[in-house]
Amino acid sequence: MKEVMMCGRRNRCCPVWTQQDDGNITITDDYDGIVVFTKEQWEIMKEKIVLGEI
Repeated sequence: MKEVMMCGRRNRCCPVWTQQDDGNITITDDYDGIVVFTKEQWEIMKEKIVLGEI
C-alpha cells in the first residue's frame, strides 16, 4: 500500500491519497470524508487531467 500526503504536512488540513493492494485509490480529506476510485476510474481521471479536460 502506498500513501501520499497532498500537502506534505501530517494532520494539517491535508488530503491523503492511498493506493490499496487491489489497485483502488482512496482519498481521505481533512474531515475524514473518503472517496474511493476503482483502478479503472482512477485511470480515466488521470487521462482527463493529462488531456486538460479537468
